[in-house]
Amino acid sequence: MTNDFEWIADEVLRLADVDEMAPAKPVALVRALLGPGALFSVHARSLPGDGSLAVVNGQPRIYIRQGLSPIRRRWVICHELAEWWLWQSGVRDEQIEGVADAVAAAVLAPRRAVRAALKSAGPSYTGLAEHFGTTESCIAMRLAEVTGRPMALVAPAKVRVRGEDYAWPEEGQIRSLRWTRRAGLERTKLHDDRRRVVLSA
Repeated sequence: MTNDFEWIADEVLRLADVDEMAPAKPVALVRALLGPGALFSVHARSLPGDGSLAVVNGQPRIYIRQGLSPIRRRWVICHELAEWWLWQSGVRDEQIEGVADAVAAAVLAPRRAVRAALKSAGPSYTGLAEHFGTTESCIAMRLAEVTGRPMALVAPAKVRVRGEDYAWPEEGQIRSLRWTRRAGLERTKLHDDRRRVVLSA
């Protein structure tokens, strides 16, 4: 299941009958798939996290914490929508959160739309993030997933690797590469989070 996130994202967009060549509209997706009364903004203290999926009287409901930034809100809605699709499809994988993250990114920045944006605007993390209404980190990973170019996103909490197979060293060594140059690797500091660096092969 963990390798099927692109297919799941395509299915979510297809079922919602939206244009895969345009940036996603998360609220419209929820209305199309779960109904007009399925999305609720709730007080921050009523949720343990930024969002939650629940079933009330047999109907799926998505609850989103009030006060989130527009970019974070879009992400959380797509993540919870991805969880809904996985659960209603019978997925009970222990890695469901990670799969939902991958699906959410692929819904926010569909692969066909990413390819089109690359042709028209070029591979600018900042420009593509603004176009798709998401973070530069999300775009960096989507570019690697769509194009296959090996990429390591070095963040304070963890290192995430995407793209085709590449002889990446262990995580500690990857982290050291954010400060030093290595032949064959391009290093880019992200503008929306200066603590994060993208290493591209």
